Amino acid sequence: MDTARKSRLHSILLVDDDPDCRMLVRDVVAECEGIGEIREAGSGEEAMRLLARRGAVPPALVYCDLEMPGMTGLDVVRAIKTDPALRGVVVVILSGLDDEGRKRQAAALGADGYEVKHTDPRTFRDRVRRITLRWLGAGLAGQSTPGRLAIGARSETR
Repeated sequence: MDTARKSRLHSILLVDDDPDCRMLVRDVVAECEGIGEIREAGSGEEAMRLLARRGAVPPALVYCDLEMPGMTGLDVVRAIKTDPALRGVVVVILSGLDDEGRKRQAAALGADGYEVKHTDPRTFRDRVRRITLRWLGAGLAGQSTPGRLAIGARSETR
């Protein structure tokens, strides 16, 4: 691949303690145009180590599970959004919990989206694809939108 084309590709970080969920999201994201490197972390701590590597280019988009042992998804959002070098990274929480309180917490910490992991794999895949294309396909990568939280198929003001 030529250097100019490679530089236009977006990298994505998937953070989930469930390898099956990471695989499902990775497979969907890999099908989207404009995706370069897809990195994976099995914990919040591992994600922060990847993001802190010297010389590492921040991903355009982070998909992060909410409920993980140790550093939770909310902890990851807090760490990313309070780091001046990372605060522009788009962070979307993926969760099995459809809980308004958790959505408000995620929004207050700066999450750019909150998507409930649908039990139907096809529906979940469609939603992940739509979110990925929304952020990356519209040229919004690295342009976190303070004051807006995309929840499911709608957006809510924080």
